[in-house]
This record gives sequence, C-alpha cells and structure tokens, in this order.
Amino acid sequence: AAVRMALQLFIEASERGKLKNAMPWNHEDRIENLRKAYESDSSASAAEILRKLNINVVVGDAAKTGLPQASVDFFFSNVVLQYIGENELLAIFKEFERLAAPGAMMSHHIYLGDQNACSDPSISPFNFFRFSDTAWRFLDSPLRLQNRFRISDYRRIHQKAGWAIQSEENIEGSLDDLRKIPLAMKFRQSSEGDLLTLRSMIVSRVSTNSGGSGNRGTESLLAV
Repeated sequence: AAVRMALQLFIEASERGKLKNAMPWNHEDRIENLRKAYESDSSASAAEILRKLNINVVVGDAAKTGLPQASVDFFFSNVVLQYIGENELLAIFKEFERLAAPGAMMSHHIYLGDQNACSDPSISPFNFFRFSDTAWRFLDSPLRLQNRFRISDYRRIHQKAGWAIQSEENIEGSLDDLRKIPLAMKFRQSSEGDLLTLRSMIVSRVSTNSGGSGNRGTESLLAV
C-alpha cells in the first residue's frame, strides 16, 4: 500500500504539472511506466510492483551482496548508517569498493543525534552523550541500536575502507543545549564541533579504482 501511495503521488504531481516544474528533465514514458506499475494486480507485492520499474529489492547482508565486481555507479543511504557498528560498516564499505564502477560515487545522509529526542521533547538530541557505553547498552532500544558515532568517526571509516570524501554538508545543534549535558568520559575528549554535528550528507568516491569498464550501457544505483 505504501509503494502504491508513493506512485500515486508522483502520478498526481505529473498530472498537475508540479512534477515537470520540480524535475524538468523527467520523461513522459517514465510517467507511463509509473502508471502501469501503479495499476498492477492488487495481489502484487511491493517487490513485484517495483520490479516493473527496474528496481530490484534484495533482503540480505550488504557486506555480501553477490553482485558482479564494478557493477554499481551510485551508492545511497538515507538515515541508515547510525544503526550499524564499525566492523559491519567497514565490511559494507569494502564490499561497495569492490562493486564500484570507475567514477562511482557514494552518498549517505546520516543522523548523528539521539533519536529518542524525536519522540521525547523533554530531552535534547545530545542526551545520549551523558551515558557510558555500558549504560547505553542497557538504555538503547534493541529495535534500533544507535552507534553514537561522531562525524570524525564516519570520516575515519570512509578513509579506512578506501573511500575519499568529496563533499560534506553538516547541520549543527545548539551549543547551549550541548553544554547542559554532563558528558560521559567517552565524549570528553571530542571537540565541540564533533559533538555538535547532528546531520551530515557525505559524498565520496573510491580512492583508487581498478574496477572493470564503465561502458556498460546502463547506470545502476544501490540504495541501502
């Protein structure tokens, strides 16, 4: 139902002319493909509907995709990396390095604050800085473990996995709010800039790419 609703919104935006204003490069044949996918049999699954748009859904380990080497042009995630541990994230980025076609890019939108603040207005996004790792293991939700990495950690992991950051756009929180938090020992050596960063959009490319030919005829995107 959610996939059908998303397709419906695109179709309606196209009919009102809003899609053309927002995306002047869009093609009518693609809108027609959206309509066909939207009109799929009511029993079709989300994966079956998306397959009609050449989007293949895979549930599995992103560090072991099984995809061909040098077969992906663009890697993307939206508010995902903050749930992944360092060893796992390094393994995923190394797999992406293997999959990267020449000139491939990677883009990740990351939230670095305490997500409990999104549902609890009584705390700030810096609230989890007050807890040691031991305390945080008991307090964090097992349904969405937050790694509490800072922007410097993500920079280091990118570099260690062989990805060179090309651009970084950060949004910081309030310094006054940060200074109200009694920092756990783990965070006392961090710079204020490192602690203040709450959102980041990081774009990178492989430092050295020895993959296969990039002239494959089509471009491919891997979204996590």
